[in-house]
Amino acid sequence: AAGSRKGGLKDKLRAEVAKRALGAAPPAEAAAVPAWVGDQLEELAYPRDRRRIRSILLLFNLATLLQHPHSNIRFNFESFKTENWDIEHVRSVAAAELGSPTLQAEWLRQTKRYLELAAQEPAAMTLQEKIGAHLELAPKEGTAVFEPLYAEILKYFHEDDNGEPDNSIANLVLLDQETNRSYKNAVFPVKRQRVIELDAHGVFVPHCTRNVFLKSYSPRVGHAMYWTQQDRDDYRQKVIETLSAFVTGAWAHA
Repeated sequence: AAGSRKGGLKDKLRAEVAKRALGAAPPAEAAAVPAWVGDQLEELAYPRDRRRIRSILLLFNLATLLQHPHSNIRFNFESFKTENWDIEHVRSVAAAELGSPTLQAEWLRQTKRYLELAAQEPAAMTLQEKIGAHLELAPKEGTAVFEPLYAEILKYFHEDDNGEPDNSIANLVLLDQETNRSYKNAVFPVKRQRVIELDAHGVFVPHCTRNVFLKSYSPRVGHAMYWTQQDRDDYRQKVIETLSAFVTGAWAHA
C-alpha cells in the first residue's frame, strides 16, 4: 500500500510540473498525452511566450536526464542558478536583427572565421574574399551593400528560404545569455562550432542544447552544417516524446 501511495504521489507531482510548464493540466489517459503535448507546443511562439518556452526547455533537459538515471551526465543546477539563461534560435533570424554597421561587421567576421577554418571549396573561398572586401569598405558603405552579401551567405548555408523566422519550439534551445548575445544572429555552423568549443572547455552547455547542435535528434543527417526543416521536425518530435514519457511516467516503469 505504501508503494502505491508513493507511486500516486509521483504521478501527481509530474502532472503538476507538466501543468506549470505547459500551461494546462495533462489528460488522464496516457494514450492522449502525446497529442496534448503537441497541441500545447503548437500554440507557443517566441518572444510572446518566452517564460513558458524557457520552462519547457528546462523540463525537456531534466526529463531527458531522468530517462537515463545511470548516465554520468548531470545538469549543472549551480550554473543554471547563478548565470543568466536565455532562449536561442538554432537557425539564424532575420537581417533586421543586424541593423547597425557594428552588428553587421561582427556577424561577417564570425562567418569569415568559420569559412577560413572549415570550408575550402571554391564557393567558400569566394565568400571569404567578398566578406574581407566588405569589411574594409564597411565604414564607407551602408546596409544596402550588406544585404546582398548577407543573402548570398544565407544561400551558401541553405538558410535562404525567405520565410518568416521560425519562432517555434522546433528552432529554440537554452543557452547562457553571454554566448547567446554574442552569437545570436550567426548561421547554424558558427553557432554549432561555438557550442562544441564551450563544451570542450568545460563550460556548462545544457545536454539537449548540445544534442541539437550535434544533430543527435536527426536519424538521417544529410549535412552536419545545415539546420533543415527535417531536423526541426525531428527535434520537435523528440521534445514531444520526452515530455510525454515524463508526464505518463513511462520511463520510470520501463
